[in-house]
Amino acid sequence: TTNTIPAITQDDIDDWESKQRKALSIIRLRVSDAPMAYIRTSTTGIDAWTKLQDIYQPKGAISIIQVRRRLYRAQCEEGEDVEEHIRVLTELKNELATYGQVLSEQEFAICILTSLPESWDHWVSAIDLTTITDSSNIISRIIQQDKKSKAKPNSDDTALTFKFKGS
Repeated sequence: TTNTIPAITQDDIDDWESKQRKALSIIRLRVSDAPMAYIRTSTTGIDAWTKLQDIYQPKGAISIIQVRRRLYRAQCEEGEDVEEHIRVLTELKNELATYGQVLSEQEFAICILTSLPESWDHWVSAIDLTTITDSSNIISRIIQQDKKSKAKPNSDDTALTFKFKGS
């Protein structure tokens, strides 16, 4: 038996052209005047999309380096929202993935741990880095610890309150 390629009919071509016109219309309806200048002469959706992608999608090594810098230099300062900080790191990780740069779960977990404030050092030191296989587990533990530490008053604050009340 031989594999035959089905013949393309005029109906197939007409259907494809119709879908391309529809895609082009959708793209044109959703772009503002500035990008419209780049796609005004496009005759298909794929042509318009490719032009917009070529113009607006960052490319190359410098884009990857810039995202990696932001990821590895990110630091959660004392008092900042830890969960929001982790969300930002996750977005940077996902952005790297769009460039074909996929971080291992262990590498990302270590990145998160190293970006925590110094007040977390004691907590982080108790983690066995060799057992990390899933960053979501570390993220969950960090969020739980953050909520737990926010729930109980800081011992320094308690001591100051007692001293103030006792004066």
